Amino acid sequence: CLVSLGGLVLTLSNRYRRKASIWIQRKLYDEKYDYRGQWIVFSERLADAGDKESVVRAALLSFCTTFGRVGAFFIPVDKDSPDRGGAGVYYEVDEASARSISPEEYAPLLSLPPVPRTMEDRADGAVSPVLAEKLAAMDVSLFLPILAAGKAEGVIFLGRPIDGREQYDMEDFELMEAMGRQVGLCVRSFRQSEELATAREVEALGKLGTFVLHDLKNQVYTLSLLMDNARRFISDPIFQKDMLETLGNTIANMNILITQLTHLPTESNMRLEPTDLHDLAVKACGSLPDAALSVSGKHPVVAVDQEQICKLFTNLCLNAVEASQGK
Repeated sequence: CLVSLGGLVLTLSNRYRRKASIWIQRKLYDEKYDYRGQWIVFSERLADAGDKESVVRAALLSFCTTFGRVGAFFIPVDKDSPDRGGAGVYYEVDEASARSISPEEYAPLLSLPPVPRTMEDRADGAVSPVLAEKLAAMDVSLFLPILAAGKAEGVIFLGRPIDGREQYDMEDFELMEAMGRQVGLCVRSFRQSEELATAREVEALGKLGTFVLHDLKNQVYTLSLLMDNARRFISDPIFQKDMLETLGNTIANMNILITQLTHLPTESNMRLEPTDLHDLAVKACGSLPDAALSVSGKHPVVAVDQEQICKLFTNLCLNAVEASQGK
């Protein structure tokens, strides 16, 4: 029964599991850690992570389990202000205390070389007395600047050792540094992926803006023709009837455009149906009645969304008309 209870306690407490692991390693092995095994576990944890925050959490767990630390947290570089710290990732620490440290207090640490430093090593004044006091209150006793390709990605802070008598040697610090480099590369990779995704979204928005501009030009072109003719035929009842019909159609088209901007066309909502492209091109040219346009060629039938392709043909025709004006 006592054995079962002890096993349950070890299962439920990461801290006790780490402490037991350190005790076993101290008693049974000449070396403090199985560095090869620890590196394999660390690499597997990073490989299983699916996003930047998961990578950091896996790294913090590995730092704590490998070096027997009570808690850790990571402060990344703020991508909008590279000389400041951003929102952190926390593992078994008091988040409220960690969040109370301002980006300005973290900033000097981001320019340090990527080597582990104890709190006794104040890094040539990079750790201010105020920051040192806050970190001491959180039992932080070691920190490691994280770099990738020579640029800062953040800082990892490690809590006090589980065993206060434990001493770290050069191999320990070399392993910490190697793990830090790996974390930096992973964080940088995910961050660049996020930046690339954002750039693609901006590019897509730019392309969408181009299509919207063409559609608006079509409506403005129609209204411009209507205005020119109104100056000459506004008193003609037949023209008045046609003008009202044209205005109604233009308003309807603009409402459709607004709806489409709200629900952008995708593969799932396009209405594909067999369509004669020649006849569709003739229809598109007909929407520009005062333009000298003609359509010739074969009559291929393909499955398309007629509304979208008709808009495409109309935009091409309008471009041709605008480019040929005055020639």
